[in-house]
Amino acid sequence: SSGINAEWPLRPGIDPVRALLTHVNVDVRIEAGELLAHMFELGRDFNDAFDDEIEDLEQLIQDLEGLSTDAAKFRAKKDRKQQRSSFREILDIVNGEGYTPETVKVSQNETLTLESYSELVQYGALKQILGSATSVHLG
Repeated sequence: SSGINAEWPLRPGIDPVRALLTHVNVDVRIEAGELLAHMFELGRDFNDAFDDEIEDLEQLIQDLEGLSTDAAKFRAKKDRKQQRSSFREILDIVNGEGYTPETVKVSQNETLTLESYSELVQYGALKQILGSATSVHLG
């Protein structure tokens, strides 16, 4: 952590992203939550007092808790399940509990340890793009 006191350049971007948490589309809500998790991970790496600079942090945590337990019947069951699963991870990051490193098998003989939430999302994107060729390119 650098301890730099200058205003963190992405902090003003939190409110517009936060507004997307109420979007009608589950994918938009999840992407907004993932982006917030990235911002919090990076913000804490950049500035030890990052949490103190976030307006209404407690309200944001309550909103994320609501999304992690959403049982609204008007949402499709698959969407509710996907949203709850994603927001449980996102909530842990924003709450400051951090990400628990995870080891994934990329091929028969190779594993990859994901040390941060950002690495997990990057790996997921690569896996989605590369599909069955993931092990060829990462193994």
